[in-house]
Parts: sequence; structure tokens; C-alpha cells
Amino acid sequence: MADGSICSTDAPSCTGVPLLCSESSIPSTTTRETLATTEVPSPTASLRGSTTGSPFTTKPTVTNKPSSSVDCTAVCESLTGCSTSYCADWAYPAVCHGLGTTAGGSPCVLGDPSCTETPLFCGGSDTSTRASVPTDVMTTTTRVVPTTSLPTTVTTGTSTTQQPTASIASNPGSSPQSGCPDVLPESDVFWWIEWPSMDSTIDDWTTYYRRIFDLLTNNCAYMRVTKLMLRVLDPEFPSGSDASHRVWYPNGDVTQSVMYTELLSKLDQTSVRELEMMPYVFDEPSRQSWLKWAPENGGPMSGAYAFAAEYNEHLTSVKFTGLTTDYEELEQSTSDYALLTDPQGESAFKGGHLELDFGIGLGYYQWSRFPLYTWTQHFYMEVYDIVTPFGGVDNTDQSRFLLYKDDPEAMVNYIVNEVLDANTKAAFSEYSERAHLMWSIQSMGLPCQYPLNNGNCGDNHEFGEWSSQAFNQFLQLILPALGTGQQQGVYQIDYLPYQMMPVNMRTCHSFGCDQ
Repeated sequence: MADGSICSTDAPSCTGVPLLCSESSIPSTTTRETLATTEVPSPTASLRGSTTGSPFTTKPTVTNKPSSSVDCTAVCESLTGCSTSYCADWAYPAVCHGLGTTAGGSPCVLGDPSCTETPLFCGGSDTSTRASVPTDVMTTTTRVVPTTSLPTTVTTGTSTTQQPTASIASNPGSSPQSGCPDVLPESDVFWWIEWPSMDSTIDDWTTYYRRIFDLLTNNCAYMRVTKLMLRVLDPEFPSGSDASHRVWYPNGDVTQSVMYTELLSKLDQTSVRELEMMPYVFDEPSRQSWLKWAPENGGPMSGAYAFAAEYNEHLTSVKFTGLTTDYEELEQSTSDYALLTDPQGESAFKGGHLELDFGIGLGYYQWSRFPLYTWTQHFYMEVYDIVTPFGGVDNTDQSRFLLYKDDPEAMVNYIVNEVLDANTKAAFSEYSERAHLMWSIQSMGLPCQYPLNNGNCGDNHEFGEWSSQAFNQFLQLILPALGTGQQQGVYQIDYLPYQMMPVNMRTCHSFGCDQ
């Protein structure tokens, strides 16, 4: 308002000046559901973003901690006409969504004519005192740097690597001329990448890995990839080829692999900080190939760990930090799967490579496995193939990704309040350092870079049908709405739709391109 009071955006007296804020931590008094299963000790969850002001979930109790940082939710609750507010921590400086300040420096609600152009800055700088906010709506500041900053030094179990502060927005290719939105807030994500339906020639794989590298620094959804998960079928692929034409182990030298030369050796030029190898252990020929790398009495996965360690011997910047499989694949490797539920089975499973993590892909409703897989470091929860309101809905015209197409808030509401029940959300919260959400960019009938043989980019109507702007906004909203700090990522980048890549990359490269 004009007098500096906080007001709601819906109130006629509130002006259009946003109320700036900084990210705040979740008060320790926040309540959550208790898991029905027996828990194993897990690290304290590290929470990302301000989750206290989500319009999609219950607001936690706000503690009375004087500080120079504004709690957007508490400010909103003190105002007549304010329905909700949260800290838009992807902006820099961060702003309270829907709030502004008056000429007198007090918070107000956007839309009230008395709100002025004077923002409220937070984070302990001189500008943070421009508006007077009661101490009972203040909370401790946890971060005042822009979300586009990456640590310049990353320490893993075996190495310390220097990382650039890579930014999609700073890439010259990300511009209106490229066919991408001019500027969007960046979202930290991981990318799950399978193998494409294409010829197995070295030239085709060279093109493939070059495209991945280009998309890491230039994609229209402004995804900033901090973890890259790469499928490696087996060291002898393609079957029957001579040694020089093996994709991942040509001539017995991983450094000759196009994955190494065209992608892995260049990752220090990107935002990627972690690598995970995804070995294929579903069929017997692949398992036999991995067994050739296994120690005595080891299983296929121990061979895959040895293969990843061989790559790490030669990588000088970003190295493999772990291996991941889908649970449906791992079940076919029976000796490995038995070790997964053995509390003492980690060393045998990994062939002694305890410096490397293990992750597993699960359906989003399979959280009851968390306490069973005691030494598994990462659970990649597949929030697709959704069964609400009925199984297979994403394969029909009733897919909520179609009904709520390009409506991020409606989709967030659907995920938070319909798809994920209270027990599921409680499990995700309890295991938030290990449970990571994965969204699908599948689509049916729209062009993408590596469609299936039938021409579709997957089997479902999902985020591949959305605009890059709308998908970007969904990524910004969903974690604060859930109130947990897990990572989020995208399955799978072969299906990246044309609208999410620059114009000069909108070409098709698989067997399904002419369908």
C-alpha cells in the first residue's frame, strides 16, 4: 500500500511492487506424517527453497526469530486480502510472490494502488532495511546468493574438481533468435538418458553425444543440469562388432570412446557436477558382458562398477560418482538383487568400489522399499505412468498433462493433492536427501530428437506436450509446494521435444523419424 503496509495482490489498494525476500529455513516445529514402515537412520533432510508459503500444502508453524530476512508466508498471514505468498528464490534478489512495499517501506499486497515501486531487499544488505517488517514475521536467512551460482569446488569421495558457474541464461544461444525464451529462471535438475533407437555406428553415436553436450549449455527450458545419468549397455556393444567399433570400450581403451571424447572430457565446461553410469543388466548377453569385468565370484553389477572405475582412472574433471539401475532391470540379475536387501551386501554388490554410490529407479508409489534397501544412496522416484484417477491415464486423452497443459499451478496441485497421498509425501520428506523426483518429457505425436520406432516420443502424454516456459515454471513451483528438499530431474532426454531446444537443433535422428 502507499503507506508501506503489506497488502494482498487482490486488494484494489495494493500497487504492483513486489515484496522482496530471501530463502528461509523450515522451522523445527513443522509437522509431518510418520512412516508406517520401520525406518533406518537417515541424515537430516536438507531443505531447498522457502516451503513455508506454498499455496499447495499446509503451512507450517512460523518461529519468532528476529533476522534481516522476510518470511513471506508470515507476512501474508498478517495482511487482509492476502491469500498466499512464497519466496520466489529463483529470482535475484529473491521476492515474495504477490507482495510489494508501500512508499513508507512497509509490505503490501500487489494490486493495491498504495503499493509503490520501492522493493524490499533481504539478506543482510543495506537494502534489506527499506521496509519495516514486524519481528514476528522474520526468520533466519539461509541463502542470499543467486540460484544460478554453482560451487567452484566440488568434493567427491575420491576427488576434488573445479567447476564453472555455468549458466543457461548466459549462453549466447539462449536468445529469442535461437527460438528459445529470452530469459527464464534456471532450475537445477538431473538428466536421465537412455539409448536411442538408431544405427550403432560410431558416427551416429558421435552426433548423439555432441547433441547432449550442446543441450547441457543451451536448452529452451533453462534446465541447469548438475547431474548426468548415462546409459551404458555393456562394454562389448554392439554385439558382434570388432573391437574398434565398440561404443564404450573401443580397442580396449575407454579414452577412445566417443562418450569420453565428445562428452565426458568436456563436462568441466558445463554445470554438471556428478555423473552416474546406468549399466544394462536386463538380458543375459549384457550380464555376461559385465561379468567379464567382475572380480572372482562377483555379479554383473560388480563388473559394471569396475568399468566405471576404469573411466574414472582417466577422467580429470567430472568423474562418475555412482551407478544406477531401474529396479525392473535389477530384478533380472538375481544375484545382484539379493544383495540389495542384505545390510552387509554393499561391498559384494559394488565389487569393493565403496567410493561409488548406488541408485535405483522406482515407481513413485514404491516408497515402502526405502527401509529395505538400507545401503542404497539414491531413490529415483518415477512420477509418471500415473495411476490417479486410474492406471494408464497418461496414455489417454484424459491425461492430466493434457487437461492441465501449460498450467503449472494446476499440475502442481494435482501432483501434491491427488497423485501423492499423505504417506507418500511423508516418505519423500523423511528420505529427502535420498529420494529424488523424476518427471517425464514423453509425448505422443509431437516431434523430438530421438523418437521410438513408431514415431512417438514415449508411450504417454506428459511434459513433452508442454511449452518450455510452462515446464520451467512447474520446475520452479513443485519442490516448494511439496515442502521437501529432494533433487528433481527429467526422464529421458532422447524425448526432448523440439520446443525445448534451439531452432538449429530441431532435427530428428532415430529410426522413428519418418513415421
